[in-house]
Amino acid sequence: MAKDMDIGNPLALRPREGRSWLERRTMEDLQLTEEERRTKAVFLKFQAILNKLTPQKFQALAEKTMQLPINTEERLSGVINRIFRCALIMEGPNYSVAYANLCRVMAPLKVETAGTEGKTNVITFFRKLMTKCQQEFDKDKHCDEEGEVMVKAIEEAAT
Repeated sequence: MAKDMDIGNPLALRPREGRSWLERRTMEDLQLTEEERRTKAVFLKFQAILNKLTPQKFQALAEKTMQLPINTEERLSGVINRIFRCALIMEGPNYSVAYANLCRVMAPLKVETAGTEGKTNVITFFRKLMTKCQQEFDKDKHCDEEGEVMVKAIEEAAT
């Protein structure tokens, strides 16, 4: 079949290359530990909630969010990163109030992690969110500073 393909025809079928996306995904899932599979499932469920989030469905989806097993630092960070990605990149200002309200609902969420000398540390959603906000702010500030340096260099080169 591949030998008979018409290369000049843009609609001609191409020979199958490697595995299908479903086969690759299944192979990747087989290599995950049970805990990694659970974490991946939490992220998928949370992303589905974010995709459905509207002011009309907010209360029901906020309750579903609080029922998710967000009980590790990795899951907490992943959830915050997904909120940021949706709020800043994908949706922008359209649903920013809904995302902010979801963060307000999730603010008391706490996760215990192993600390030094056998002590446990408590990490809150709110603290982790504020850290992420500060990192984003600093990243933007750094980009602005780099931009100013480049503009100066261009102005100096032009004179």
